[in-house]
Amino acid sequence: MKSKKVITLPGGQFQEFQSNLLGRYDFLTANTDRMFRAGNVYHCLLVLDASSGCGILVESEGADSARCAAFFPGARQYLESWAAEMAEDVLQGGFGYQGDYTWQMTWADLQAQVDSALQPDNGIGPVFLQALMKQAHIAYVEHLGDSIHFTVPDFTPMPNPRSISQEEADVMCARHVLWLYDQGGEQADFFQLQFGELGSVSPPQTEQRSVSKRPAA
Repeated sequence: MKSKKVITLPGGQFQEFQSNLLGRYDFLTANTDRMFRAGNVYHCLLVLDASSGCGILVESEGADSARCAAFFPGARQYLESWAAEMAEDVLQGGFGYQGDYTWQMTWADLQAQVDSALQPDNGIGPVFLQALMKQAHIAYVEHLGDSIHFTVPDFTPMPNPRSISQEEADVMCARHVLWLYDQGGEQADFFQLQFGELGSVSPPQTEQRSVSKRPAA
């Protein structure tokens, strides 16, 4: 299942909805286009209890009642945790980073490159912005049309990892083995390298050696 929108109801209204799922609800009628099945994935509406944080996932099958529904305990906590992960990915990955501690991005970019559920008007986007502000201790996020601007003082994202080929990885490992045995070579530095589908390279197993190079005699 994948939530396409979040509708938050006061505790009393949520209890009424939970006890009568087959009743007619305007908020379901207004969002029938967000509830559908694509292959094995059900795209649902998440109806959230403002009091308890529990929720109900709904796929109305085009109706104005909750024909398919599943209770979701801890839904708000899950949503906030998911939003925090998305915010961390944006910051650490440098998505939208303009330099000088400044970020700029559009909702369309976020949907295309981070997650399609990140929309400003579906109840999920605002949770993401709150997580972003909390993650980076941002005091203010500015909206200019479809653009999002914010500044994170004294924070610079990690550079994007560089992909290496199998041949380059083999050479680095071989040089590292020589370095370990004081036979020349050089210590391998795999920081910020992306390995993809590379095979494994194993050093000689004659004896166990420390990762740190031993001083020459």
